[in-house]
Amino acid sequence: MAIRMYFTFHAPLSRILRAQWKQIHENYWYPYHPGEKKYWFECREGIDGDAQELLRRIKRLGEQDFATSPFWFPSRHPRNVHHIRTIDLAWRRALRKSRLDYYPLREFSRSFREFNNPSYYLSFLRQHGQTGREIQNMAAVSKALTRRTKIQ
Repeated sequence: MAIRMYFTFHAPLSRILRAQWKQIHENYWYPYHPGEKKYWFECREGIDGDAQELLRRIKRLGEQDFATSPFWFPSRHPRNVHHIRTIDLAWRRALRKSRLDYYPLREFSRSFREFNNPSYYLSFLRQHGQTGREIQNMAAVSKALTRRTKIQ
């Protein structure tokens, strides 16, 4: 399911693997906290259709074994990090089942997805970004996400 989320969203795989439920606000997932990245707001991911259904399934399955985990993909292994850190074995298994030689997931994904990198449209953001942030009420979203981080 983490691989499917990787193809559904545009965020880096590492962000998807450590995603938390509190990062969802209304119909958006915010992979970056307001203090983490300058263009955190522009990196948000819309949750609709397939993504919505997949997140429902992930939540339902996670609640069976990890009822209290804040992560989308919690780990059973006792370590400092409480989410899975790699999907390499699942990716290799999928390739083997498909009778394909190993090919890195990141390279494979380049033909299917665009990466969410605001620096690609930096000049546009510099000129119009503030207006878009105000219209979409970025300040209220920032406060809500910050409040959730402090609570948990």
